[in-house]
Amino acid sequence: MPSYAETLGSWHDFFVTAGAASATLAGLLFVGISLHVRIVATHVDVRSLARVTLSAFFTVLVISLVMLYPTGEPVITGLALLAATFASLVLIVPAIFGGAMTDRRRALPRRVILSRFGAVLVTYLGLAAAAVLFERSDSGNAFGLLFAVVVVLLVVAVRNSWDLLVTLAAK
Repeated sequence: MPSYAETLGSWHDFFVTAGAASATLAGLLFVGISLHVRIVATHVDVRSLARVTLSAFFTVLVISLVMLYPTGEPVITGLALLAATFASLVLIVPAIFGGAMTDRRRALPRRVILSRFGAVLVTYLGLAAAAVLFERSDSGNAFGLLFAVVVVLLVVAVRNSWDLLVTLAAK
């Protein structure tokens, strides 16, 4: 049976690719948002979706960096992923409440906002679960769950980006 360090090394290319894709897509989203910054600034729902989307890309980047850290201890990985989960939630929870609960002018339907926010929150719960699995040295299941979390976060963030850019262009 391979050691944790060997298993971690076998995931190297996946996490390098995920981190690079996430950083690239976040940069492109920044460019798209900056072209329409006035709309983002005046619509709480759009601003909130932008924050949640950028946070999702950033979370994938942080997950990738954590997983590229050379360690032989799954507990260290688990603690770092728990810290990433907590930091991500601190960044997005205020945005979620602000964007979903506002009654001011809306650029996006409430159901779109709630579904996009809900999908991100569910993936963060998956990230926390993967962190706990690493802490319990169940790295086989943890890697599988973490793979799903990264893929879903990227898919949701790309979908959110599309919604943002189409909404910004329409305004």
